[in-house]
Amino acid sequence: MGRPRGNNRMRNVGAPQAHALFPSDIESRRAKARLTLQSFTSRPLDDRPIIAPATDGHRRRAMENWISYFTDVMQIDPNQIWLGLCHGTEDAINYCRLYLNSYVEDSVQKFVVLRPEEYESRRTVNSASTVIQCWRELIAQADSTVLLDKRREDAVNF
Repeated sequence: MGRPRGNNRMRNVGAPQAHALFPSDIESRRAKARLTLQSFTSRPLDDRPIIAPATDGHRRRAMENWISYFTDVMQIDPNQIWLGLCHGTEDAINYCRLYLNSYVEDSVQKFVVLRPEEYESRRTVNSASTVIQCWRELIAQADSTVLLDKRREDAVNF
């Protein structure tokens, strides 16, 4: 015995077979498809990636600190910096460098010590990887908020 040859083979055994639709079935399917299509246009896809709640929290806090720094300290619109980065402006790059520098310098906290002073001020950001992680969180959050809104608003240029 071997493999069947020629037309003796049974093709697509168990595969669903196409069936002819009655005209009334076609109309009902067409109507259902139109309703479904309308529901899709009224609810656009959420094109943001799914992320873990803890990651989302880190990103939100990083962005809240970014917004607070630029609105309170520098008194400028923080969203314009992200748009400026997309255009490669030197000012936007320098504002980002300023923020990350401030992020490191402002990370000083008081720690309890067993000496007569009782407390000691120490910087908590001591590693370049911490700064890089902060920057990555900011970029990811800006991409899913400020820049996403801009892409939706002006799809041709962004």
